[in-house]
Amino acid sequence: MRRRFFSIFVPTLFLIMALACTPQVKTTVESSGPTIEQAITYHGPGLQLRISSARQQNAMVR
Repeated sequence: MRRRFFSIFVPTLFLIMALACTPQVKTTVESSGPTIEQAITYHGPGLQLRISSARQQNAMVR
């Protein structure tokens, strides 16, 4: 029982220590777009939908 505990505990402890010693990834984010306030208040262009029935499409083909 004790041997099994150490066979699991020691590799797990080693893995945790190895991951803790690895260099951490650091990123720098730069944005040249609009600010958050501008993005929230932007309403965008109006949406235009064009719906035609199958009869109208068939009439145009003929």
